[in-house]
Parts: sequence; structure tokens; C-alpha cells
Amino acid sequence: MALIDCVCHGIAIMEGYYVIQAGSLVINVGARAVRSNNPGNLRPFQAGQTADPDRYRIFPTLADGWYALKAQIGLDLGQRGMTLTQFCAKYGPVGDNNDPASYAHFIAYHCSVDANSRLAIYFLIDRNTASQYHQNCYRGAGPFQQFDMRVSVAVLDGQCQNAFESLSGKN
Repeated sequence: MALIDCVCHGIAIMEGYYVIQAGSLVINVGARAVRSNNPGNLRPFQAGQTADPDRYRIFPTLADGWYALKAQIGLDLGQRGMTLTQFCAKYGPVGDNNDPASYAHFIAYHCSVDANSRLAIYFLIDRNTASQYHQNCYRGAGPFQQFDMRVSVAVLDGQCQNAFESLSGKN
């Protein structure tokens, strides 16, 4: 599993998208994250985005919700160069009844990474096939405009191996 997918999965677990039944992770049908197609329980970041009464985004499809979560992780951990601990302090703040340190340690354990290392995560976006939400989100975002949506191999501490293989046609 690519690191970005592992981080997404860890966040979805922390946000209640999954529950453990008979030793397996299953989708938690009654959870807000499931009802709103928002496995990361993302908040709106601009006016006009559909949200529930508690101000969590509602996405038209589950694919849009996963895509938005990957884009947020790619932005914060990749482009902004945050550590997992810094990311969780922003993503799962105390003000939302979270424990950011525990959040970061869970994801670090889940993904077998150090919570205090920078994670080089790259999420490449195709503006031609992205939803309108993402087209608005990344308009004018430099090199991201020209690439496709394939997620690269991500590694620790900025040592990016094969990060842009998809650009050279090797993937």
C-alpha cells in the first residue's frame, strides 16, 4: 500500500469510517463519515461547499471524499512539508475533541513510520478528470495542473524514489 493510502486509511479509522467486527475492519454504516461520503471528516474551506449541520463536508460520491482526503494529505505532508505530528495537530485539533498526539501516534504505528519525520507524499492531479471541487481547489497550483491523478511512491525524509515515474510513462 502506498504511504498516502496508508495515511488515508489511518485517518478513516480515527474518524470512525471503519469499525472492528470479528477482528476485521468493516465500514461503519451509521457513521457521519460514511453518510456524507467523507472518510476523513473534512471541513469546508470555502463558501458554498455542501456541509452537514456540524460543518463537515458532504461529497457527492465516496470517490470524491477519498480524493479530497488524499489531496489534503498531499498538500499538507507533501507541499507544506509537515511532519505527521504537525499535520495531526492541524487536521485533528483539540478543539474538535481530538488528541492530536494520539492521532499522530496511531497513524504512525498504522503506517510504520516515525510521527516526527517529514513524509514526502506526492499526489498528482489531473485537472481534466478531477471533480469541480478539486478544479477550484487547485486552480493556479503550478506544476500540479499538468499531471495525472496517479499517486507516486512516497518515502520518508524527502528522499523521493520514483516519485514521478508516472510522468515518464513507467507506471
